[in-house]
Amino acid sequence: MTRADPMGMPPSARPCLASSTAACIPGSLSMGARIRDLSGNFCATPDIRLEWLYASGRPMQPPGKPANEAQRLAALRALTILDTSPEERFDRLTRLAQNILGVPIAVVSLVDESRQWFKSIQGLGAKETPREVSFCGHVILGRGLFVVPDATKDPRFADNPLVAGSPDIRFYAGFPLATAEGLNLGTLCVIDRKPREFGEREAKVLEDLAHLVERELFTADRDAALRSQREIQAAVDNSAVVSKTDAKGVITYVNDRFCELSGYSREELLGKRTGVLRSEVHPAEFFDELQKTVSAGRVWRGEVCNRAKDGALFWLASTITPVLGEGGKPVQFISIDHDVTGRRRAEEGLRQASDKLQAVLDSASHVSIISTDRDGLVTVFNKGAENLLGYRAAEMVGRLTPAVLHLPAEVESRGREMTREFGRPIAGFDVFVEYARRGGFDAREWTYVRKDGSHVPVNLTVTALRAGDGAILGFLGIAVDVSERRRAEAELARARDAALNLARAKSEFLANMSHEIRTPMNAVIGMTGLLLDTELAPQQAEYARTIRG
Repeated sequence: MTRADPMGMPPSARPCLASSTAACIPGSLSMGARIRDLSGNFCATPDIRLEWLYASGRPMQPPGKPANEAQRLAALRALTILDTSPEERFDRLTRLAQNILGVPIAVVSLVDESRQWFKSIQGLGAKETPREVSFCGHVILGRGLFVVPDATKDPRFADNPLVAGSPDIRFYAGFPLATAEGLNLGTLCVIDRKPREFGEREAKVLEDLAHLVERELFTADRDAALRSQREIQAAVDNSAVVSKTDAKGVITYVNDRFCELSGYSREELLGKRTGVLRSEVHPAEFFDELQKTVSAGRVWRGEVCNRAKDGALFWLASTITPVLGEGGKPVQFISIDHDVTGRRRAEEGLRQASDKLQAVLDSASHVSIISTDRDGLVTVFNKGAENLLGYRAAEMVGRLTPAVLHLPAEVESRGREMTREFGRPIAGFDVFVEYARRGGFDAREWTYVRKDGSHVPVNLTVTALRAGDGAILGFLGIAVDVSERRRAEAELARARDAALNLARAKSEFLANMSHEIRTPMNAVIGMTGLLLDTELAPQQAEYARTIRG
């Protein structure tokens, strides 16, 4: 330690501070300290308190503590389970929670005085985290299920470092692990990195599994353990499609739900290889990869299409877990599945509808069709738009707004008109969609700006896309190139002007010619009158009278 050290801390104190800091982040820490005075000597100081802040700058708000905290901690330590090695009896339950509920992370967490310690954890490598940032610290304050559908939208957790950073918690559900006296020692919890809902079925499964964890925690009786095993099997059988095979793929167990879906009886399936259910939907490589994964002792997750006894196809979201024997080789495979046939059919229906819609959009190659979300981000950009504007759909969809397609001055001018009309400022994207928001539509001519910078006049109609309840989902703009129409109108105007000029010239010509002809004709007629006053032969007189008219 030198005087240059800004903390004035002896070297012996550094490891202590480092470990203490790591233990308390985030949260706060009370500690004694020695500080070097101006003479270079260390002096004792009163306890100091370090307070850790959220990234937003406000202090952490750790979960409260139960009124029976002292009794709770005493009961927890009486179990003599803290900091013990992992045990299969607990790992089995967290695997089940993970697989049945379809989550990446499942934990048996015991809430100690300043930490939450994990007796069993699936999906993460951590063994403990500070109690100050724990979700489980909130669970033990209550008596039942605690669910956070989306932590980013929950003010208690939005700034939590476990949400803002790794492991990126979004969804959390926990059920307290309680003694017979009602002391909550910890939780069985499941975590996801994306928001999700938690229905009654899932809640019941988590509660049932939590009670099984409690039984493992509070009893060592072998008969109770066997009953627990049977209950686990019942919980799984009642909530999932379950099957087991030996190392060669021969079916050794199927539950009732499996028989219901497949249409086979248990007797028809036991002793058969899994190929009896295989459909022709997947290529051989699909099953080769599956077999390669589980044979290596790794869990396989995916969706499999099987063929029922009556020929119908059904889809299962499967988790196949190898059971390893001596030498680490699989001796059995357990498959816990969920029927997703309905979802797959719905997805296929949506895909077909989407394909048909896309075909319609693409067939309109002479019409630009562009849709956006409510904020103006492009969501659809059809072939007609590509042909008209020179952009590819990949350049626009999810990346840009239609603002790049318009002349700023034209938009600003229209915005000023609408501002006067509606009595409030209208600008930007609102210029195009304000009428649609109000239940109408806007149809007018605009100047589109192509990718190469050239301009093209269009007739653009903008309407709102609405859900069944009337809520606006986005906006649709259909534009037609009016360049040819404008050229035709210009040609028509020029032809009209030319015809008018020709008619005017004709009138002037006829007027001039009438004057030029009338003057000498008057003279001729006058002379004819004089001629008739003379002696003429009858035939000559007739000719003269004809000229005079």
